[in-house]
Amino acid sequence: MKRESVFKCVVFPIMFWYFLLVFFTYLLSIIYIKFGISYTGEPAVISSGITSVIIIFIYKKYIVIDGKINKEINKKRILYSLFFTIGLYTLLMWFLSVSGVSGNFSNYENLVNMIKNVPYIIYILSVIILAPICEEVLFRGVLYSYLKKHMKMSYAIILQSFLFALSHGNLLQGLYAFVIGVIFALILEYNKNLYSVFLCHITFNFCNDIFEFPLFKFLTQDSAVLFVFSFLLIFIFLYLIRKDIKDMKNVG
Repeated sequence: MKRESVFKCVVFPIMFWYFLLVFFTYLLSIIYIKFGISYTGEPAVISSGITSVIIIFIYKKYIVIDGKINKEINKKRILYSLFFTIGLYTLLMWFLSVSGVSGNFSNYENLVNMIKNVPYIIYILSVIILAPICEEVLFRGVLYSYLKKHMKMSYAIILQSFLFALSHGNLLQGLYAFVIGVIFALILEYNKNLYSVFLCHITFNFCNDIFEFPLFKFLTQDSAVLFVFSFLLIFIFLYLIRKDIKDMKNVG
């Protein structure tokens, strides 16, 4: 790899992203204090939204694949991917509930509590919509597309997932971020466009709210039910994708 290219396509985007996050968080904190406005996590969450908009605008060309927008988006494949995303989320929830591991990570608990105290509309815009799109443009768009050109696909998937995990700043989030980084890269390869990964990442982030609805909340109250539900969704996905690949081979 050329050093200039590595800096431009891997190092600089991450450094610039972090700089914007820190800068806007600091700036908004000063503004809140200046005007005597009480706050919890608003500066950090709002700065995430602002940073996301800037990153998406700067690197919007990476939303296209192989130099062109894939206009023939396969809705069926996206639906399959969403099934798997929800199954993956519930499987991670099951693991956390059974292991009780989240209680051992105070940084993670503090982060969750901070986000919960932010006004819901700000939370939805920044955390649920803009941040996932930004992260996909950055990690599966800029980083992964570059790495894939200079190494084996499997190595590129692992490396971008590792960087994605590090970007979350705490061990627990980093562990499952690595897993979803691998999964989202595979979903990108399966669908051949970032729009599908946008939807999957947004869905993953929103699942926490979805399972708070009375209609679905019962799933989270019993670990056995949660595991069966996640297993069924993942099984359905694997069956459908196997059938889809088989149909593609028959057509070919």
